[in-house]
Amino acid sequence: MLTKTVPRTHLHCLRPLILHATFTHSAINANQKAKTPLEQQRLRRPVSPHLTIYKWEYQSLASILQRFSGMAFSGGLYAFATAYLLLPAACGSTVDTDSLVNMVAGLPESVKTGAKFLVAWPFTYHAVNGVKQLAWDQVIGMRDKKMIRLVARGVAGVSFVGALVLVVL
Repeated sequence: MLTKTVPRTHLHCLRPLILHATFTHSAINANQKAKTPLEQQRLRRPVSPHLTIYKWEYQSLASILQRFSGMAFSGGLYAFATAYLLLPAACGSTVDTDSLVNMVAGLPESVKTGAKFLVAWPFTYHAVNGVKQLAWDQVIGMRDKKMIRLVARGVAGVSFVGALVLVVL
């Protein structure tokens, strides 16, 4: 039960975040008498709420996008490096500049533009959001929720326009 895991005096902190309470106790039933110190500790340990009970806001999605874009770029780098090293030994073909240029030259213009945008937008988003995080680390006045929402949406807009500029180049 929620009141057993979190002191009643601290419940007011959770009210803005929780849409509905779905807490359960840990593996040991509260009605059973705990026999070992480990079981007693488990009875007193709070259980984390599920992610779906929190209200989703744009700034939390911005944080997730920052992490995913970084993972995508590092994963892409590792995939390209692995292909560059292993393709000559595996199938005799190479990943060099000439073969990449010939492959891309044969693609339709719409595919090239879409692929450029799919690479450019996460890149610009990761860069602009990284600058935002560095600025927030230095500026003390970024505690206002309105400003946080405005800047998070501004990062998305600036990164979208920046990606379009990179696609046109």
